[in-house]
Amino acid sequence: MDGMPDNYAEAYAKAQRDSETLRRHLLLQQLLLEITATFLTLPQEKTQETMNASLKRVAEFVGADRAFIFDYDFRNSVACNTYEWCAEGISPQIDDLRVLPLDAISDAVSLHSEGEVHSIPDVFALPPGEMREVLEPQGIKSLLTVPAMFGGECVGCIGFDFVRMHHRHSEKEILILRVFADILMAFRRRVEDEIALQSHRDLIKGLFEGLPVGVLVWNGEGCLLQANRTFTELTGYSADDVATVGQWMDLAYPDPTYREKIAQSWRDDPHISGACREFQIVCGDGGQKDIEFRSISLPDNRTVVTLADITERKKTEREIMAAKKQAEAASVAKTRFLSNMSHELRTPLNGILGFSHLLRDTPLTVEQREYVQYILDSSELLKDVVGNVLDFSKIEAGKLELRYKPVNLELFCRETLRLIHFHAMEKGLSLDLKYDEHIPPILMADSLRLQQVLLNLLGNAVKFTERGGVLLSARLAAPASSEEKAAIIFSVNDTGIGMSQDELSRILRPFEQADNSSTRRYGGSGLGLPIASSLLSLMGSSLEIRSEAGKGSVFSFTLRLDSGGINPIIC
Repeated sequence: MDGMPDNYAEAYAKAQRDSETLRRHLLLQQLLLEITATFLTLPQEKTQETMNASLKRVAEFVGADRAFIFDYDFRNSVACNTYEWCAEGISPQIDDLRVLPLDAISDAVSLHSEGEVHSIPDVFALPPGEMREVLEPQGIKSLLTVPAMFGGECVGCIGFDFVRMHHRHSEKEILILRVFADILMAFRRRVEDEIALQSHRDLIKGLFEGLPVGVLVWNGEGCLLQANRTFTELTGYSADDVATVGQWMDLAYPDPTYREKIAQSWRDDPHISGACREFQIVCGDGGQKDIEFRSISLPDNRTVVTLADITERKKTEREIMAAKKQAEAASVAKTRFLSNMSHELRTPLNGILGFSHLLRDTPLTVEQREYVQYILDSSELLKDVVGNVLDFSKIEAGKLELRYKPVNLELFCRETLRLIHFHAMEKGLSLDLKYDEHIPPILMADSLRLQQVLLNLLGNAVKFTERGGVLLSARLAAPASSEEKAAIIFSVNDTGIGMSQDELSRILRPFEQADNSSTRRYGGSGLGLPIASSLLSLMGSSLEIRSEAGKGSVFSFTLRLDSGGINPIIC
């Protein structure tokens, strides 16, 4: 019984301590609730001030002399001191420890990475090492750091330094400080998310305002939600000027008839996303511009319309169309002129030829007969030129038609050679035919135009060859069945003067020859090869030329001719 008062006193003292501890914990919880409420409505610009104030309140409550927040940068292996509060008389460390190597606090970082608290009740009891070397110069007696976790990952810590006296933390106090760390981290993340969101909004706004096209955003009721700066610069209208679709239509299209036409266009295809339309608008300064409109329908019933200025493009298109029509009219006029002139020239020319032939058959002296022959030769040359001009005008006008009929190709080639034989014989040139016996006997071809091509090539070969000869060859490119077209390769080889690469690039141009001296020496209009090339193009072929100056030339082309179901006839 004698010991009862002492037991009662001890129990009473313990109850008082427990009550005080409970009261402190309740006060700390109340403090955290107040801090949480502050953070929920805190403006972003007051973050720094409020973070320091919160550190101060919690640090003073637990008796700490310094509180701080470190962010861990695991990529660069450093810890960055971002916030710090110090009690009066305690020197700040944030400037000296702004960046700290993680290796210097590796024990704490390891525990924090596992989500554990790092507590040092007595710094001076630590064994020599990096952690003691960091803490002891600061005069720290005790240290508590709580991990800052986000998404299950440690991103830093919140620490409390005890400089004036040692301090031991209860489990309840540590638990509440963990909650404080979570509150601060949630707030910081919210601030970071808001900053990122605001940055994203600023980026979107910058892009929206800086787009090279005007942009209008309408809601489902036809009210304007947004208009960018380019729209105002482009049209001269502000967002207030075109607050509704109706206001925009009245300003941009003051002519009622044209406005109704445009409105009908949008009504006909109201929901085609990305649809492109081109209209002419009246701008704020009264000028007119051609605008390309594109519309994009959004899921929330908004519509985005872009406006691109195509005034210069439309002006260029109109100029091109006008120039094209003018060129076409000039081409038609030229073709008509050439056709009419060719016919007008042929009538008297035929009279000159006819009467010259009659005159040649009358008794004449040698000198007179020579003069008549000059007249005949010159008339024949002029007749060829007129014929070429007429053919060229027909080809340019697209009025030359091919007429296919059955042709015995071998007899056709021999007849063509016969027409040129006299000229070759006069120059002492050989004129030969190399004909492939595997070519079908009868083929469908436009014999008139094919002979015109071959006579031109053969005539040129004879004209530009002084020694040697000319060879016409026709061979089958590949065997053909009765249902297929036969591919026949025609070529004209000569041993004449040949051409350089520069000359080859010019000979297919109308009214040009390989060399200007050729016109003076050999004559000709420069239309023969261009006409031959155009005729081959109509037949689905093209002229290929191989030549070397001083070593002759090879002109070749391939025709695909129908060979099926034709009875043999003689051309």
